[in-house]
Amino acid sequence: MTYDSHVSTIAASRARAWQHLAEDGAATLLVVSPQESDHSALRDIFAGTNWTVHYSYTWEEARECLEEHRVSVVVCERDLPDATWRDAWKSLVRVPGAPMLVVASRLADERLWAEVLNLGGYDVILKPFEPNETKWVAGTAAWKWQQRRLERQLVC
Repeated sequence: MTYDSHVSTIAASRARAWQHLAEDGAATLLVVSPQESDHSALRDIFAGTNWTVHYSYTWEEARECLEEHRVSVVVCERDLPDATWRDAWKSLVRVPGAPMLVVASRLADERLWAEVLNLGGYDVILKPFEPNETKWVAGTAAWKWQQRRLERQLVC
């Protein structure tokens, strides 16, 4: 097997994994960004998939959405008009079945990545959003969220 065919096989496997989550109804994404360009980019990336995607411009709107919908992954801009990603994280940990947090930033560096992971966030994604990377990060975050949910059900 050549390197290229191996990479193709892995990419196809990843695509099937995240699509499977969406088909199960477990993959719900909440995009929190004050920028319409982020909403538009993610709308295009997840168009034609079975993912349910909600959009909010502020953390306050996001909190309302979280009260109304079961969300598996939150993609949150690093700095919001009414909060930071740290504020979002503090709110999310109090939500039953808390979604996985992915921080989006044009200035993603090792320090931000380390801070997000050390505080319990799932990942950092660089903007502008690259479609395959975005789907992979969201899909693996949704898988992790679903696994965590199943583990809690087994314990109860």
